Amino acid sequence: MNCDNKKDTWMKIFALLISLLYIFLGSMHIAEGMGADTGLAAVLFVSADMLGGLCLLVIGVVFFYGFRELNSGIEEGIAFVYVGMIMSLVFMLVYALVGAGTLMDSFLLPEDYTGWHISDQLRPGAYLGIPVLVAFLVWKDRFTALKQ
Repeated sequence: MNCDNKKDTWMKIFALLISLLYIFLGSMHIAEGMGADTGLAAVLFVSADMLGGLCLLVIGVVFFYGFRELNSGIEEGIAFVYVGMIMSLVFMLVYALVGAGTLMDSFLLPEDYTGWHISDQLRPGAYLGIPVLVAFLVWKDRFTALKQ
């Protein structure tokens, strides 16, 4: 398969953009965890979570490595994009489950959650998974276990 067709061009663009977002927001998580005031943390729902930031960085690097290989014409780069998608969707699912658990807890023990809002649970790992989910649904027919 040649990586110059239109579908692969869109996959390259997607991989580059999403990798840069993951790397940027992962770096912000780590910076906030070290005590730096980035000024954008509240707007982007970035918390001081160094381990979450490291996870975002790893996902971003996987996407970037896929972009780099696709851009070089190496067809195996698609595998890195797919693995990045899976990692991103798993991370988004974990955040969704944590948010759902906290929401259920707020109904069971409302006195413990005065002043709490569901947007307090929103994290970059959750909202960055949305464009990845859309891309996964668009490209789901391109997943194959065997090279044809």
